[in-house]
Amino acid sequence: MSNHLIRQATVEDFDGVMNIGDVYFGLDYLRHVYHTIMDNPNATGYVYVIGEEIIGFTSIYRLDDGKTFFVRASRIKSGFRGKGLYGKLLHYACEDHKNIESIQYEAMVVHGVTYESKRLNLENNHTQLVQKSVLNYHLELERMKVPGQPLDAVLETFDSAEMTSLFVDKKACEALFPSGRVITDWVPLRLLPSNMRYILTAGATALASRDENARVSLLTIGTPVPCQLGLRYCLDIFGNDGTVFQEHVIRHIEYIKNMTDKNTMIVIMIVVDPCLASVVDKQLSDMDIPPYDFHPKSITVFEDSFK
Repeated sequence: MSNHLIRQATVEDFDGVMNIGDVYFGLDYLRHVYHTIMDNPNATGYVYVIGEEIIGFTSIYRLDDGKTFFVRASRIKSGFRGKGLYGKLLHYACEDHKNIESIQYEAMVVHGVTYESKRLNLENNHTQLVQKSVLNYHLELERMKVPGQPLDAVLETFDSAEMTSLFVDKKACEALFPSGRVITDWVPLRLLPSNMRYILTAGATALASRDENARVSLLTIGTPVPCQLGLRYCLDIFGNDGTVFQEHVIRHIEYIKNMTDKNTMIVIMIVVDPCLASVVDKQLSDMDIPPYDFHPKSITVFEDSFK
């Protein structure tokens, strides 16, 4: 019987981890972020090795000034699933963090299928922070219809300094981030300057529009990630001002067009409050942007004390 070993991942494990395979149906992001994980002093990767073969991987991020334990990019190789190996891998990672005094919370993001199957257990043992709809589209740049009327909304591009300033505007934050979290690319984050490296990652762009009181009423953050299919663009929406959403989408699409060629397949994954989901879907339909059949239709963020 082959030896089983769980240990921290290294840069040299890259090829072995990639050989686990794509677990997100062509939208996997790990190849793009693996070295970022290895270089991040607040993140640690772990591998499950059987004999000489890496069959499992997970990574732990210590977010919110090191207070929150968060799991990302977990996967087990086909043929080894359903044997309890992921549970052992995650247990090892948790135990490896038990003596880090700064960690107080454990956050998790659960997609729709898992949420429905484990709903009672999740709700009984964790605090639900927020639930969002996930809408997926396949962007065909040559087919898209851009409205002929001039755009009236004034959109601002926010950098890290402007985002940090936004976090101290209590009324704006109550409207944009009612859970006290900003969720970008499925990562839940407290409104802290130290989290900016995750909110505005390399290549990400943030757009803001204001109401008649000059307060930000809609914020959109687009995060591009190269993937096997081409490009996955996660567009996170904060606020419920649907009147200016189309202008935001057009600006993000212009940004995408400048970073890709016309033959690149682009999947836009829009994460939005459920009350705005139908408005968003209609506007993208009017622009002739077709839906993309990808199974997560919602995500739910939970938090608990770190045990």
